[in-house]
Amino acid sequence: MNTEEFYMLCHSTDLYKSVEQKNSDITGGYITRDEINLIEEWEGVERVMISGLKQDTFDYFVQHHAHKFKAILFWKNKLVEDWSSLSTLKDVEFIGYFHNQRITEMWDMTGNHALKGLSISDFTRLHSLDGIQKAPALERLHFGDAVWPASVLDDLKPLEGSRLKEFTFSGKKIKDEDLSVFTTMPNLEVINSPTNHSLHNGAACVAGGQAPTRRRLRVEALHSIREPR
Repeated sequence: MNTEEFYMLCHSTDLYKSVEQKNSDITGGYITRDEINLIEEWEGVERVMISGLKQDTFDYFVQHHAHKFKAILFWKNKLVEDWSSLSTLKDVEFIGYFHNQRITEMWDMTGNHALKGLSISDFTRLHSLDGIQKAPALERLHFGDAVWPASVLDDLKPLEGSRLKEFTFSGKKIKDEDLSVFTTMPNLEVINSPTNHSLHNGAACVAGGQAPTRRRLRVEALHSIREPR
Protein backbone atom coordinates (compact mmCIF):
# COMPACT_ATOMS: atom_id res chain seq x y z
CA MET A 1 0.00 0.00 0.00
CA ASN A 2 1.58 3.26 -1.13
CA THR A 3 0.78 6.81 0.00
CA GLU A 4 -1.71 7.48 -2.80
CA GLU A 5 -3.63 4.25 -2.18
CA PHE A 6 -3.74 5.00 1.53
CA TYR A 7 -5.00 8.54 0.97
CA MET A 8 -7.75 7.34 -1.36
CA LEU A 9 -8.92 4.70 1.09
CA CYS A 10 -9.05 7.32 3.83
CA HIS A 11 -10.99 9.94 1.91
CA SER A 12 -12.84 8.54 -1.11
CA THR A 13 -16.07 6.87 -0.10
CA ASP A 14 -16.78 6.14 -3.78
CA LEU A 15 -14.33 3.26 -3.46
CA TYR A 16 -16.63 1.49 -1.01
CA LYS A 17 -19.93 -0.33 -1.23
CA SER A 18 -22.24 0.91 1.53
CA VAL A 19 -24.43 -1.29 3.65
CA GLU A 20 -27.89 0.15 3.12
CA GLN A 21 -29.88 1.17 6.18
CA LYS A 22 -33.46 2.40 6.51
CA ASN A 23 -32.81 4.60 9.55
CA SER A 24 -30.04 6.85 8.30
CA ASP A 25 -29.44 10.48 9.25
CA ILE A 26 -26.64 13.03 9.50
CA THR A 27 -25.39 11.52 12.78
CA GLY A 28 -25.15 8.00 11.36
CA GLY A 29 -28.57 6.70 12.35
CA TYR A 30 -28.76 3.05 13.27
CA ILE A 31 -28.55 -0.22 11.41
CA THR A 32 -30.14 -3.59 12.12
CA ARG A 33 -28.72 -7.10 11.97
CA ASP A 34 -31.08 -7.94 9.11
CA GLU A 35 -29.69 -5.02 7.11
CA ILE A 36 -26.13 -6.13 7.90
CA ASN A 37 -26.95 -9.66 6.78
CA LEU A 38 -27.75 -8.41 3.27
CA ILE A 39 -23.97 -8.51 2.81
CA GLU A 40 -24.43 -12.24 2.25
CA GLU A 41 -25.91 -11.41 -1.15
CA TRP A 42 -22.85 -9.45 -2.29
CA GLU A 43 -20.31 -10.95 -4.66
CA GLY A 44 -16.82 -9.74 -5.45
CA VAL A 45 -16.87 -6.80 -3.04
CA GLU A 46 -13.55 -6.01 -1.36
CA ARG A 47 -14.31 -2.66 0.32
CA VAL A 48 -17.24 -1.89 2.59
CA MET A 49 -18.52 1.24 4.35
CA ILE A 50 -20.92 0.87 7.25
CA SER A 51 -22.76 3.36 9.48
CA GLY A 52 -25.16 3.34 12.39
CA LEU A 53 -23.51 0.61 14.44
CA LYS A 54 -24.07 0.36 18.18
CA GLN A 55 -21.93 -1.95 20.32
CA ASP A 56 -23.97 -5.09 19.67
CA THR A 57 -24.25 -4.58 15.91
CA PHE A 58 -20.58 -3.57 15.69
CA ASP A 59 -19.50 -6.86 17.25
CA TYR A 60 -22.02 -8.74 15.11
CA PHE A 61 -20.69 -7.19 11.89
CA VAL A 62 -17.07 -7.89 12.84
CA GLN A 63 -17.80 -11.48 13.88
CA HIS A 64 -19.93 -12.48 10.90
CA HIS A 65 -18.98 -10.27 7.94
CA ALA A 66 -15.91 -8.07 8.35
CA HIS A 67 -13.47 -10.85 7.50
CA LYS A 68 -14.83 -10.88 3.93
CA PHE A 69 -13.29 -7.50 3.07
CA LYS A 70 -9.83 -6.07 2.44
CA ALA A 71 -10.84 -2.52 3.40
CA ILE A 72 -13.45 -1.35 5.92
CA LEU A 73 -14.59 2.22 6.52
CA PHE A 74 -16.58 2.70 9.72
CA TRP A 75 -18.55 5.90 9.10
CA LYS A 76 -20.16 7.76 12.03
CA ASN A 77 -20.48 4.90 14.51
CA LYS A 78 -20.06 7.29 17.42
CA LEU A 79 -21.56 5.19 20.22
CA VAL A 80 -19.32 2.11 19.92
CA GLU A 81 -17.37 1.85 23.19
CA ASP A 82 -15.19 -1.22 22.60
CA TRP A 83 -13.57 -2.11 19.29
CA SER A 84 -11.49 -5.00 20.62
CA SER A 85 -13.26 -7.47 18.31
CA LEU A 86 -11.20 -5.97 15.46
CA SER A 87 -8.31 -8.06 16.80
CA THR A 88 -9.84 -11.11 15.07
CA LEU A 89 -9.45 -9.69 11.55
CA LYS A 90 -6.37 -11.45 10.18
CA ASP A 91 -6.77 -10.53 6.51
CA VAL A 92 -8.07 -6.95 6.46
CA GLU A 93 -5.55 -4.54 4.91
CA PHE A 94 -7.11 -1.18 5.76
CA ILE A 95 -9.38 0.10 8.52
CA GLY A 96 -10.76 3.63 8.61
CA TYR A 97 -12.92 4.91 11.44
CA PHE A 98 -14.55 8.33 11.20
CA HIS A 99 -16.12 9.89 14.32
CA ASN A 100 -16.47 8.27 17.72
CA GLN A 101 -17.31 9.63 21.16
CA ARG A 102 -16.79 6.58 23.40
CA ILE A 103 -13.63 4.62 22.56
CA THR A 104 -10.74 5.33 24.95
CA GLU A 105 -8.01 2.83 23.99
CA MET A 106 -6.60 0.91 21.05
CA TRP A 107 -7.42 -2.74 20.49
CA ASP A 108 -4.90 -5.61 20.58
CA MET A 109 -3.44 -5.48 17.08
CA THR A 110 -1.10 -8.47 17.30
CA GLY A 111 -3.47 -10.63 15.23
CA ASN A 112 -3.98 -8.12 12.41
CA HIS A 113 -1.31 -9.70 10.23
CA ALA A 114 -2.38 -8.02 6.96
CA LEU A 115 -3.29 -4.56 8.29
CA LYS A 116 -1.13 -2.02 6.44
CA GLY A 117 -3.19 1.17 6.76
CA LEU A 118 -5.18 2.69 9.62
CA SER A 119 -7.04 5.99 9.77
CA ILE A 120 -8.56 7.26 13.05
CA SER A 121 -10.48 10.49 12.63
CA ASP A 122 -12.57 12.73 14.91
CA PHE A 123 -12.29 10.70 18.10
CA THR A 124 -13.03 12.76 21.20
CA ARG A 125 -11.87 10.37 23.95
CA LEU A 126 -8.98 8.40 22.45
CA HIS A 127 -5.77 10.11 23.60
CA SER A 128 -3.19 7.34 23.35
CA LEU A 129 -1.95 5.18 20.47
CA ASP A 130 -0.56 2.57 22.85
CA GLY A 131 -0.82 -0.76 21.05
CA ILE A 132 0.17 0.53 17.62
CA GLN A 133 3.66 -0.81 18.23
CA LYS A 134 2.23 -4.35 18.33
CA ALA A 135 0.75 -4.20 14.83
CA PRO A 136 2.92 -6.62 12.81
CA ALA A 137 2.40 -5.14 9.32
CA LEU A 138 1.15 -1.57 9.83
CA GLU A 139 2.88 0.87 7.48
CA ARG A 140 0.68 3.96 7.30
CA LEU A 141 -1.21 5.68 10.11
CA HIS A 142 -3.43 8.76 10.18
CA PHE A 143 -4.71 10.24 13.43
CA GLY A 144 -6.56 13.52 13.66
CA ASP A 145 -9.55 15.55 12.64
CA ALA A 146 -11.60 15.76 9.48
CA VAL A 147 -14.39 18.01 10.74
CA TRP A 148 -14.28 18.80 14.45
CA PRO A 149 -11.03 20.09 16.10
CA ALA A 150 -11.17 17.65 18.98
CA SER A 151 -8.50 14.94 18.55
CA VAL A 152 -5.73 15.16 21.15
CA LEU A 153 -2.83 12.79 21.77
CA ASP A 154 -0.96 12.62 25.06
CA ASP A 155 2.34 11.81 23.33
CA LEU A 156 3.97 9.86 20.50
CA LYS A 157 5.78 7.29 22.64
CA PRO A 158 3.74 4.32 21.34
CA LEU A 159 5.32 4.88 17.91
CA GLU A 160 8.79 4.14 19.26
CA GLY A 161 10.49 1.41 17.25
CA SER A 162 7.40 0.83 15.11
CA ARG A 163 7.52 -0.28 11.47
CA LEU A 164 5.54 2.71 10.20
CA LYS A 165 6.59 4.21 6.88
CA GLU A 166 4.19 7.13 7.11
CA PHE A 167 2.62 9.06 9.98
CA THR A 168 -0.02 11.72 9.47
CA PHE A 169 -1.30 13.96 12.26
CA SER A 170 -4.14 16.40 11.67
CA GLY A 171 -5.45 16.67 15.20
CA LYS A 172 -5.84 19.57 17.59
CA LYS A 173 -2.63 18.99 19.56
CA ILE A 174 -0.08 16.59 21.02
CA LYS A 175 0.44 17.37 24.70
CA ASP A 176 4.02 16.07 24.93
CA GLU A 177 5.76 16.81 21.64
CA ASP A 178 8.94 14.83 22.21
CA LEU A 179 9.74 14.09 18.58
CA SER A 180 12.84 12.02 19.27
CA VAL A 181 10.57 9.00 18.79
CA PHE A 182 10.88 9.54 15.04
CA THR A 183 14.61 8.73 15.21
CA THR A 184 13.75 5.24 16.53
CA MET A 185 11.53 4.32 13.57
CA PRO A 186 13.82 2.68 10.99
CA ASN A 187 11.27 2.52 8.16
CA LEU A 188 9.79 6.00 8.52
CA GLU A 189 9.74 7.86 5.20
CA VAL A 190 7.03 10.52 5.50
CA ILE A 191 5.56 12.72 8.24
CA ASN A 192 2.47 14.73 7.27
CA SER A 193 1.11 17.58 9.34
CA PRO A 194 -0.39 21.05 8.81
CA THR A 195 2.23 23.75 8.29
CA ASN A 196 0.77 25.76 11.17
CA HIS A 197 1.22 22.89 13.62
CA SER A 198 4.37 22.78 15.76
CA LEU A 199 4.80 19.12 14.79
CA HIS A 200 5.57 20.20 11.23
CA ASN A 201 8.53 22.41 12.11
CA GLY A 202 9.76 20.06 14.80
CA ALA A 203 9.70 17.08 12.48
CA ALA A 204 11.55 19.10 9.85
CA CYS A 205 14.33 19.68 12.37
CA VAL A 206 14.48 15.95 13.11
CA ALA A 207 14.65 15.18 9.39
CA GLY A 208 17.40 17.77 8.88
CA GLY A 209 19.50 16.20 11.59
CA GLN A 210 19.42 12.67 10.25
CA ALA A 211 22.57 10.65 9.84
CA PRO A 212 23.58 10.43 6.15
CA THR A 213 23.30 6.64 6.20
CA ARG A 214 19.67 6.67 7.31
CA ARG A 215 16.68 6.41 4.97
CA ARG A 216 15.80 9.97 3.98
CA LEU A 217 12.78 11.29 5.89
CA ARG A 218 10.35 13.69 4.19
CA VAL A 219 8.19 16.16 6.09
CA GLU A 220 5.23 17.18 3.97
CA ALA A 221 2.63 19.91 4.36
CA LEU A 222 -0.83 18.67 5.11
CA HIS A 223 -3.09 21.46 3.88
CA SER A 224 -6.30 19.74 4.91
CA ILE A 225 -7.70 16.40 5.97
CA ARG A 226 -11.28 16.46 4.84
CA GLU A 227 -14.30 14.51 5.89
CA PRO A 228 -14.55 11.38 3.75
CA ARG A 229 -16.96 11.89 0.89
